Amino acid sequence: MAVRRRNVRLATGADSMLLVAPTQVGTASLYANGNNLLLLPPAADTLYELTPTNWHLLFNRYLSGCPTLVQSDPEVLRIRFSEVNVRQMLARYNQCLAPGWKNATTYTSMWRQSFGLQIAPMRIVSSQTYRAPGTSATGWGGQLGLEWIHTRASGLQITLSGGYLYLPLTTPSYTVTGPSNQPAEERFRVQSNLATVGVSLGKRLGRPQRPNLYGGLGVGFNYRFHERTTYQLRTSTSGGDFQDSFSLSDAGGITLHFNAVVGVLLPISNRQEVRLAAEYRNYSYNNISSIGLQLAYCWMHK
Repeated sequence: MAVRRRNVRLATGADSMLLVAPTQVGTASLYANGNNLLLLPPAADTLYELTPTNWHLLFNRYLSGCPTLVQSDPEVLRIRFSEVNVRQMLARYNQCLAPGWKNATTYTSMWRQSFGLQIAPMRIVSSQTYRAPGTSATGWGGQLGLEWIHTRASGLQITLSGGYLYLPLTTPSYTVTGPSNQPAEERFRVQSNLATVGVSLGKRLGRPQRPNLYGGLGVGFNYRFHERTTYQLRTSTSGGDFQDSFSLSDAGGITLHFNAVVGVLLPISNRQEVRLAAEYRNYSYNNISSIGLQLAYCWMHK
């Protein structure tokens, strides 16, 4: 039985078309959407979201006809809400109505695929010393890229990403000896252009069609396809802007980065959502780290 879109009556009373997967099929069946359990009563077309506060009520309302399992029995009402207990109660009910019943469903979880477009402005800091003690560099950069997202029924999420990464750094000015042995100010600038790919493992918490919390950890590889390093000079007598003293260009080399993300997922429709998150990265070269904002638009494929 395939994952497909079906009408679900949410715990709020609203109806929503959601992607669901069967996990236990019988006279009464159990489905999953994200980390939510859904009941399909006998001879019904609508699924019902099960929660700790409504599951006994729904079972009592829809699962009748079994003399050995009375849903309003005090002993039954003392059973706590959990996936294991829900499965056991449904199995007892199905076996009561059809003694030869066995759950043959192999879908114990489901994956949902989404595609995303991401933009991530970031503040970059390098603690590496450039030319003079204490001259660490800072700058504003960012990433623009695409994402391929796989979300499991439990809320586990794997994201594959790729895109363009821009890392500019500029040091504060420092005093050097300029032309004609005159004191001058110098600063160092580097602009790195990289292609980046990464994978992250995260977890989303929340109900379908509502804002979800999200957190994840990831690792990425960066290929430097162009980097320009420039030394700029300004004499104390000339004032004005810094002028390029000399520059170097370089390319090649693969580096590594690690990142952590925490934020929220905001639904737009049944198949679209926006992610707004804070991100920290640490790069394996030049003692570079960054903190920034992730803004992503995600479209569900299936």
